[in-house]
This record gives sequence, structure tokens and C-alpha cells, in this order.
Amino acid sequence: MGRQVVKQPDGNFAIWSSVVDDFILGDATEEEIREFWIKESLYRALEKAKEDMDESFDTIKKYGHDTWGQTYEEYIEIRDSVHSEDICRDCDVTEAPGCNKCIGA
Repeated sequence: MGRQVVKQPDGNFAIWSSVVDDFILGDATEEEIREFWIKESLYRALEKAKEDMDESFDTIKKYGHDTWGQTYEEYIEIRDSVHSEDICRDCDVTEAPGCNKCIGA
């Protein structure tokens, strides 16, 4: 999807889309262009995150493990082999700064 900010003859701005070969926003100030672009980018990022999460949960429901093919228990084994001395046994988190039992330890 190609988009380009274009300066209009009157000093305002527009956004050209190569997908539809037309302007998708026009007669806008620089601030309005920035706001539009940010909102569009956030929307696309949220949609992508939702798709990723749907894929993850669908895989777990179908196969019983994540998309990398490992279970929770297998990740615990990996973590323990890498961080065996750094794990708080009270909260089961690596270097748990929020754990009341870890504070001052």
C-alpha cells in the first residue's frame, strides 16, 4: 500500500494513495495529516496484533502448543536451564522486581 503526502498549491496538504490512484485526504494542515497518519498506523498495528493473537490461540486450541511447537512446561525447562540462579521460587519469575518477597533479597 503506497501513500504519499503531497503539498497542494494553496499550502495545505493531501495524501495520495497508489492503491486507489486518488487522494484519500485533502485540504489538510500538517497537523491533520500527522494525526490521520498516526491513527491509520495505530489501526493497522492493532489489526495485525489481533491477527497474530488469533493465530496463536487457534494453534494452541488445535495442537495443544504454541506456533513454535512448544508447551508451557518445555518453556519452563528452557528458562530454568538458562536462568537457574535468577528465578524467584516464590513468584516463579526471572528477577521479579515487583515481588514483595524479592524486594531486598
